[in-house]
Amino acid sequence: MCYEGLLDEYFNIEAGRMKIPKSGDGENPNKQYDHISISTKNDTIIEGIRAVHFAKVFQEIKGNLFTSID
Repeated sequence: MCYEGLLDEYFNIEAGRMKIPKSGDGENPNKQYDHISISTKNDTIIEGIRAVHFAKVFQEIKGNLFTSID
Protein backbone atom coordinates (compact mmCIF):
# COMPACT_ATOMS: atom_id res chain seq x y z
CA MET A 1 0.00 0.00 0.00
CA CYS A 2 1.31 3.45 -0.85
CA TYR A 3 1.53 6.34 1.61
CA GLU A 4 -1.47 8.21 0.22
CA GLY A 5 -3.54 5.01 0.26
CA LEU A 6 -2.67 4.49 3.92
CA LEU A 7 -3.72 8.05 4.77
CA ASP A 8 -6.96 7.57 2.86
CA GLU A 9 -7.64 4.30 4.67
CA TYR A 10 -7.44 5.92 8.12
CA PHE A 11 -8.43 9.55 7.50
CA ASN A 12 -10.58 9.45 4.31
CA ILE A 13 -9.12 11.86 1.79
CA GLU A 14 -11.86 13.95 0.19
CA ALA A 15 -11.10 16.57 -2.46
CA GLY A 16 -7.42 16.58 -1.51
CA ARG A 17 -8.11 17.17 2.19
CA MET A 18 -8.01 14.91 5.23
CA LYS A 19 -10.23 15.30 8.26
CA ILE A 20 -8.05 14.58 11.30
CA PRO A 21 -9.44 14.43 14.85
CA LYS A 22 -8.92 17.69 16.73
CA SER A 23 -5.50 18.13 18.27
CA GLY A 24 -6.83 19.77 21.46
CA ASP A 25 -5.10 23.12 21.02
CA GLY A 26 -8.02 25.02 22.58
CA GLU A 27 -8.57 27.44 19.67
CA ASN A 28 -12.18 26.47 19.07
CA PRO A 29 -13.74 24.10 21.61
CA ASN A 30 -16.62 23.24 19.22
CA LYS A 31 -14.29 22.14 16.45
CA GLN A 32 -13.95 18.35 16.36
CA TYR A 33 -11.64 17.99 13.32
CA ASP A 34 -8.74 19.74 11.65
CA HIS A 35 -8.73 19.73 7.85
CA ILE A 36 -5.30 19.17 6.35
CA SER A 37 -4.59 19.70 2.66
CA ILE A 38 -2.37 17.12 1.00
CA SER A 39 -1.75 19.18 -2.11
CA THR A 40 1.50 18.62 -3.97
CA LYS A 41 1.36 22.15 -5.36
CA ASN A 42 3.34 23.69 -2.48
CA ASP A 43 4.57 20.59 -0.64
CA THR A 44 7.52 18.85 -2.29
CA ILE A 45 7.70 16.20 0.44
CA ILE A 46 4.12 15.00 -0.23
CA GLU A 47 4.83 15.11 -3.96
CA GLY A 48 7.84 12.83 -3.45
CA ILE A 49 6.18 10.27 -1.16
CA ARG A 50 2.52 10.08 -2.12
CA ALA A 51 2.96 7.04 -4.39
CA VAL A 52 5.80 5.41 -2.42
CA HIS A 53 5.15 2.20 -0.48
CA PHE A 54 4.62 3.20 3.16
CA ALA A 55 7.54 1.03 4.31
CA LYS A 56 9.93 3.24 2.30
CA VAL A 57 8.45 6.64 3.19
CA PHE A 58 10.88 7.29 6.07
CA GLN A 59 13.88 6.63 3.80
CA GLU A 60 12.47 9.01 1.20
CA ILE A 61 11.85 11.80 3.73
CA LYS A 62 15.29 11.28 5.29
CA GLY A 63 16.89 11.49 1.84
CA ASN A 64 15.00 14.73 1.07
CA LEU A 65 16.07 16.30 4.36
CA PHE A 66 19.75 15.52 3.84
CA THR A 67 19.77 16.80 0.24
CA SER A 68 18.09 20.07 1.31
CA ILE A 69 20.69 20.60 4.08
CA ASP A 70 23.68 20.13 1.74
